[in-house]
Amino acid sequence: MAVVPGTWLSRSPRPEDVTTAVLDLIRDLVPFVQTGIKAADELRDRAALALRHRMRGLRD
Repeated sequence: MAVVPGTWLSRSPRPEDVTTAVLDLIRDLVPFVQTGIKAADELRDRAALALRHRMRGLRD
């Protein structure tokens, strides 16, 4: 694509447009992050439960 002198400013995104796009992206990612945190919490809880169960088995 050829660059025409004096026109690059008109094609550059305005800062407020970039800010809006970034905020929209973050808003869209929040549910995925929350799901990941919930999954990590569940894995941690399962691992702790399995470790407690194993430690009880070693004491018997």
